[in-house]
Amino acid sequence: MGITTEIKGKIDDWFAANADKLIADLTQLINTKSVLDKPEAGAPYGRGARDALDLSREILRKLGIETEVFEDCMAEGDIGDGAELGILVHVDTVAANPDEWQSDPFVTDIRDGVIYGRGATDNKGPAIAAFYALACANALTGGLKKGAKILVGSAEEIGCVDITRWLEVNTPPRYVFAPDASYPICNVEKGRFVLYFEGKWDASGALPRVTALHGGGTSNIIPGAASASVRGLKKTEIEPVAAKLSAETGAEFLITDSDSGVKIVCNAKAAHASLPWNGNNAQTALLALLAALPLAEGAGAEAIRNLARLFPHGDCYGEAVGIAQKDEVSGVLTLSFNVLELNETGFTANFDSRTTQSADSFPTLDTAKNALETAGFAVTNHTMTQCHVTETDGEFVQTLLGIYREYTGDDASRSLALGGTTYVHNIPGGVAFGTEKPGVNNRIHGRDEFITVDELLTSAKMFAAAVVAICG
Repeated sequence: MGITTEIKGKIDDWFAANADKLIADLTQLINTKSVLDKPEAGAPYGRGARDALDLSREILRKLGIETEVFEDCMAEGDIGDGAELGILVHVDTVAANPDEWQSDPFVTDIRDGVIYGRGATDNKGPAIAAFYALACANALTGGLKKGAKILVGSAEEIGCVDITRWLEVNTPPRYVFAPDASYPICNVEKGRFVLYFEGKWDASGALPRVTALHGGGTSNIIPGAASASVRGLKKTEIEPVAAKLSAETGAEFLITDSDSGVKIVCNAKAAHASLPWNGNNAQTALLALLAALPLAEGAGAEAIRNLARLFPHGDCYGEAVGIAQKDEVSGVLTLSFNVLELNETGFTANFDSRTTQSADSFPTLDTAKNALETAGFAVTNHTMTQCHVTETDGEFVQTLLGIYREYTGDDASRSLALGGTTYVHNIPGGVAFGTEKPGVNNRIHGRDEFITVDELLTSAKMFAAAVVAICG
């Protein structure tokens, strides 16, 4: 499988003629806020997610690809019969805090050849690139010899529940890729382990005490901000401790006095939970500060100290919880403590871990539960998926790697292990192909997420070349 120099030149010409339309369509899609919201009739994941799905269908229709809606959660379109290749994308996004961005995250901002907006890379930009790639391949070949399928989802960010349901009643094509990761190719996807737990205690009037703590609200996002309220201490008493912890963690602490006590706001850096080292966890930095304060003895103070001990700031590998591990195939296990809501009588929380192939045989769940229960916390629920591995020496993977080398000049033969989970996780032989370039952090799930116009168009050309090579 491969493409000729002539076809490569025609792909370049086609995108030169259609680049402005592609960017205009992406602008519309980013401007459609598609964060999980309350369900409505015909919109099980919120009106925004359904609007983004419907807009995707309209864009595909303009490109000559008719679609059908699967159970109000996915759009499915085909070129030709008997799809040999499937491209899986999603148009839902995680939330964004406008206060952390240079511009409105849900209004496309294009500056100096860079497209900013939530979903620019994850995954609206790659979705538009895939739409146009299919149209390009179909136009240049005069009709594909083998069929190609596009699947557009609206619930990837909440656990891929849409593709899970689709796979229960459908068979995927022989070859499948999701442009939802990094180049050159990701043939290994770590498992995902999310553990939900809580602590409860009786209210206490002892001072000083923490009366509230609000951390992150989404398990797969490193929280960039967190806040807490403390009674019984003054701003001047907390500031020296905060200065020390700020120097140690790199987080910023803003401390103000109020009638109800002292309010502490911690600002750090949000990031995707699969790459915790790309962020700086405000929640764990704030816990470290609170645990260092002279709080009155009691169950609440003990819980805060235990949380800070089990999830110390900077521990991205689950060492304190006892589940740290790594292997040659899938790399290192990661763990980030991202969700926490605490008041005067208890807390609810969960952590997000991206697990290795070795975690499937290691007692990962039991070890984590034991650590939490020993600290006096109760485990309430968990989800766990296994590692996904596709061998690198097959014709499909080698075709994609060859296309990547042709378009980038990077003499890559390597494959990557991905911490995140894409739509191909439970599809045998599926891989993630693009769209982050090696060494580039597009700030997925973080502030000022972006993709450059050049990167977007190069990805679109590579996807078109893949369709031609496999189906044309």
